Amino acid sequence: MSRVIVIQQDRRRFFAEINGVTATLSYRVNNGVMTILHTVVPEELSGRGIGRILAKAALDFALSNNLFLIIKCTFVENYIFKYEPHYAKYMLR
Repeated sequence: MSRVIVIQQDRRRFFAEINGVTATLSYRVNNGVMTILHTVVPEELSGRGIGRILAKAALDFALSNNLFLIIKCTFVENYIFKYEPHYAKYMLR
């Protein structure tokens, strides 16, 4: 049976807590730009696609809030180019 992964958000991160273990994607927003800093998925949660779910949540948040993107996280950058290339047009270099 598959479980629904609930993504939560606060002012500095998107996160999912599963069985007491937390996966996070950290970010900051300043002057209309969302900088995605780092994604951490603990080994106990790896292989479940949680990193991709966190990346998608953050990217959707940026677009729905009319934010440009600076990606400092190589995981999210690779995710964009592999799965969601339409986000690349919002990236600042």
